[in-house]
Amino acid sequence: MGIQEDNDLIQLIADRAARFYYNHGGDFNPQYIATELKICHEEICPLRLAGLLDADIGNLMHDVSGILRYMDILDGSFWECWRPRFAK
Repeated sequence: MGIQEDNDLIQLIADRAARFYYNHGGDFNPQYIATELKICHEEICPLRLAGLLDADIGNLMHDVSGILRYMDILDGSFWECWRPRFAK
């Protein structure tokens, strides 16, 4: 996949996750989610983006919320041995 295709998939994933948060009383900006997903995918843990986009909502939100909560940008890892289900 190319960079633009990855970015397009990341934005679609972020939009879907933001809608879920909004429908359940949360307030996450899709651009914030997309930025965090992009950092994860490019710098910490490559993701199977197409699979994540097509995942059921439980698996999608497991990975998105886990990335938002457990990703440590400074040391390039995840806290508490957490790992995305859709890691490559």
